[in-house]
Amino acid sequence: MSIPTISEMPPPRPVESSAPPAKPVVDDDEEEEVPGSSAPFEKRALAGIIDCFVSGGLSWIVGSLIPKLGPIVGIAYMLVRDALPFMEGHSLGKRIMKIKAVTMDGRNLSGDWGTSILRNVLFAIPLVGLIEVVVLFVRKDKIPLRRLGDEWAKTKVVVVKEPSSI
Repeated sequence: MSIPTISEMPPPRPVESSAPPAKPVVDDDEEEEVPGSSAPFEKRALAGIIDCFVSGGLSWIVGSLIPKLGPIVGIAYMLVRDALPFMEGHSLGKRIMKIKAVTMDGRNLSGDWGTSILRNVLFAIPLVGLIEVVVLFVRKDKIPLRRLGDEWAKTKVVVVKEPSSI
């Protein structure tokens, strides 16, 4: 009778334990965002900054061609950015940050010009949009995270898995 080698031995039987299964350790800074969940303050703020650059860029480009039209185009973008049909309800900033504005029942804002204008009207008034940023910051721990424009238009901003291609 020969002694079996380790590679020939069967694996040991699992030991039953009465201890609950271990939960994975999740770093608060790296929590996984679930599609459909409320978009965090940081993503919303970055999307807003990107949209301000887009608005400024549009205003500058159009303004260099037709000076009086430049500011109007920039303001118009800020008002209707969430309703642009070719963006499928995202603004450019929201698309990059993988978030989206929707109605409280989850309906897409694509083509819903009135709702987009209502939720973004404060951003059309110079410096008044900063009030929205302060409101959003103060409420950043509330779920869903909503600013004044969201309350007026009955909207919220949610995380999306992947924005559809442009």
